[in-house]
Amino acid sequence: MKLASLKLPRAAFSLLFLLHNTAAFYLPGVAPTSYARGAKVPLNVNSLTPTISSDAQLHSLISFDYYKPEFHFCKPEGGPQHVSESLGSILFGDRILTSPFELKMLVDEDCKALCQEVKIDVESAAYVNEKIWLGYNINWLIDGLPAGTLYTDEYTNTTFAARGFPLGEIVNGDKAVFNNHYDIIVDYHEVMGGKEFRVVGVTVFPESRKNSADGNCGTANNFLELNEEKETPVTFTYSVTWKKSNIAWATRWDSFLYVTDPRIHWFSLVSSAIIVVFLSAMVGAILMRVLKKDIARYNRLDAFNLDDLSGTNGEAEEGVQEDSGWKLVHGDVFRAPKNPLVLSVFLGNGSQLFVMTGTTIVFALLGFLSPSNRGSLGGAMILLYTIFGFVGGYVSARVYKTFGGESWKLNILLTPVLIPGIVFATFFLLNFFLFFKGGSGAVPLTTMLVVLSIWFVISLPLSFAGSWMGFRHPPIQPPVRVNQIPRQIPPSTNYLRPLPSMALVGLLPFGAIFVELFFILQNIWSGKFYYMFGFLFICYGIMIITCAAVTILLVYFLLCSENYHWQWRAFNTAGASAGYVFANAMIYWLRNISFGSLTSVVLYLGYSALISFLFFILTGGSSICSDLENQVYANKGLQEPLASFQVGCLCTESTGQSKLIKSNLKTLYEATFRFVDVEVKKELYSLPSVEMDYGGGYSTTSYGAQGGAGGGGFMGSSQQGSQGAGAGRQFGKDTLRPVTIMQVLNASQPHPDADFSIDEVEITQVSFVGQIRNISTQPTNITYKLDDGTGTVEVKQWIDTDTSFEEGGGHKSKLVENDWARAWGRVKAFGGRRHVGAHVIRPIMDKNEITYHLLEATYVHLYFTRGPPLSEPAKAGDGAAVYGEGASTLGVGGQSMIGNQAMPNVSQAARKVYQAIKSTLQNNEGLHVQNIAATIGMNVNDVMKAGDELLSHSLIYTTVDDLTWAALDF
Repeated sequence: MKLASLKLPRAAFSLLFLLHNTAAFYLPGVAPTSYARGAKVPLNVNSLTPTISSDAQLHSLISFDYYKPEFHFCKPEGGPQHVSESLGSILFGDRILTSPFELKMLVDEDCKALCQEVKIDVESAAYVNEKIWLGYNINWLIDGLPAGTLYTDEYTNTTFAARGFPLGEIVNGDKAVFNNHYDIIVDYHEVMGGKEFRVVGVTVFPESRKNSADGNCGTANNFLELNEEKETPVTFTYSVTWKKSNIAWATRWDSFLYVTDPRIHWFSLVSSAIIVVFLSAMVGAILMRVLKKDIARYNRLDAFNLDDLSGTNGEAEEGVQEDSGWKLVHGDVFRAPKNPLVLSVFLGNGSQLFVMTGTTIVFALLGFLSPSNRGSLGGAMILLYTIFGFVGGYVSARVYKTFGGESWKLNILLTPVLIPGIVFATFFLLNFFLFFKGGSGAVPLTTMLVVLSIWFVISLPLSFAGSWMGFRHPPIQPPVRVNQIPRQIPPSTNYLRPLPSMALVGLLPFGAIFVELFFILQNIWSGKFYYMFGFLFICYGIMIITCAAVTILLVYFLLCSENYHWQWRAFNTAGASAGYVFANAMIYWLRNISFGSLTSVVLYLGYSALISFLFFILTGGSSICSDLENQVYANKGLQEPLASFQVGCLCTESTGQSKLIKSNLKTLYEATFRFVDVEVKKELYSLPSVEMDYGGGYSTTSYGAQGGAGGGGFMGSSQQGSQGAGAGRQFGKDTLRPVTIMQVLNASQPHPDADFSIDEVEITQVSFVGQIRNISTQPTNITYKLDDGTGTVEVKQWIDTDTSFEEGGGHKSKLVENDWARAWGRVKAFGGRRHVGAHVIRPIMDKNEITYHLLEATYVHLYFTRGPPLSEPAKAGDGAAVYGEGASTLGVGGQSMIGNQAMPNVSQAARKVYQAIKSTLQNNEGLHVQNIAATIGMNVNDVMKAGDELLSHSLIYTTVDDLTWAALDF
């Protein structure tokens, strides 16, 4: 392909902020054709198309074949032959055929008859006269360049060309005359030193001449009227004049691509830019001022002096405790929406349309989709849409997996089928109307099969591949946990109801594009070329930004009204601009169109509805991806410290509940943060004795501690048995256990609100070591990725945005990647992914601490899975812990006692089962498995496994059947 230098349209350079005289490459997809003197220049004919008639109205949308018998146009010898066309050209209604016209380079012709005289019958005369009244145009192509009619812009006094020329004219306001003579003016440009020539312009001046014949064109004012009562003889003649021009071949389309009154476009862009700036300022005010202020107020909860719970802080923070709005729905905002399958399919197709549209506009802006390559725009849109099926499948699958959907096969199938199926079915129905009416724009069956083949061969496999990739990736993790019980939504104000909000918000994206939309509609329905892709690209970007901005604003106001059903509202509200697009099409119909047939009405309504539907999918899909919620709630410092609160503690509506919040804070502090407070203020590992309780009665000292048999828990070194009266408060359920990361990842959780269990023992706090693989710093938190060789887990530590981390006693400056660290915190899960909310994380200075921790974690694991070492003496009453509801005690090592003998090494589940049987009043029948499971709250299958273990050690025996057991006496 030969590339020629070309000046890009001014709109493109204004978009790119470059100089107007910058040179670029012209890539139309076709090479220029040079002709020698006397060489034949092909003149092909295209369909007759409706255009705006003399009354400034469009009266039809149906195009007709040039050689339709009713027109009686002259045919070439051997009949007309089809000229090869692209897929886009066929879909957009082009039907190009050969003609009997003979044009030879630089050879003028004068009043040459095209064929013998033809007789137009009465029915054909009425048909042709009707088309003249409807304003139909004849379309020719000479060397691929449309034959046009010259017009003058009354504002700029610039001459430009419009495609096609009229079939006839209306004379004196009531008489239709038929154009049978054509004066063809061909502009040519010399190349190769004047040896070859190229066609650079074609203008046709049609005339109606009753007495036109070969060699005699008749009189100019003697019009030819087609008689609707008898046959009318007609002779078609033409004249050819070759005119030298300085227009280069590369710029020969410029006269057809003239931008009428560009000031309107610039005014539209400026007004749209003002809208975007205004909306961006509002979004910035919300995110930078309102949200930042709210987040700072919530983070002050962490600054409470929890040691002083007398109420002195309550008055200062009364406003924090009584907050309402978006802060209250943080536990519901990421709840899966209704009909997640349909929404995910819409989002996938919306992203596919978004990428396809943007890519097509960019290619057109760069000149790759020049109108000289007929149908390239339509073909590129179809090809890009099928290729980007991978994007649609990936987005749909990823979103559906995030929503927690289970019908993944249906999602994979519907993503490439639902929206394209609706579009194809609508197009097929409208095509049937065209075929029934005899319009040339009806797509042939073979072309429909080609489109279906492209769909099935390219689009479906790529969409399936994208869905496969999407389902393989982990779901998008929301930054906050979803509550089990949905929060009740209070009544909304009128403007936040679905229909009013859609009407208000949908107007703004439409306002950003309505001017360009008017020109697009005008060019589509009048059969003109639209090539203002510079303006269109800017408007497209402004529209997308506007959709995102208005969606953020709506969702923010929606969440402030405590309505967390935002997903569908965001999609529908931004997509509501499609309603304005359809309404604009209806207004354009009322003002500029006057259809005379039902078929044209159906076609206009059908295509307008189809365009509006695709616009709805595009804008809705692009707006919901603005992801305000993740940004807001990821930066909201309250979700991790208050993860163990019930949502009701935050949903306060009166000042009288401040004591309830304070009580919950106190409980939370005593149960989880006292150990952290000791570590931060006094350096835990320098203390002589700090004990950790691992649950189940196992107790030991931390690394570097001295001695330590005691009651465990978070009570320092005070020694209290669980059976003693106890002067202090017991926190038997709160544990701090050394673990490995693999144990954290494999910890079980019966239901989302339950505590995690390791080795069938509930845990609340864990401690583990690991090498820091990555550190990610956010405004309100730091995320560490730790690896201890058994697995990798993320550790998230929340910080106060108002004070530096070092001031709070942290080790932020000491923690670097690839160093070892130790973390204390609580295991959390969201969306099937585990992480640890750290209270303290500090670097490890002594590598022996790593070994000690792993040995300690191993010891605890073996204790709970195989029991205490047999060599450990049993000391009844020394730090006892109770299994189930029985009275069997554990010593320091936690070894169970059976009478005066130690129980063999059995699992904790077996111990619980044995204690349940032993503590139950014995009879001859024993205790059934179902009763045991109900007594100790275990699963029947787990009870069966524990029973088999006890049977193997001869601790129990079966009685009336294999599922009824009794304990042996020792």
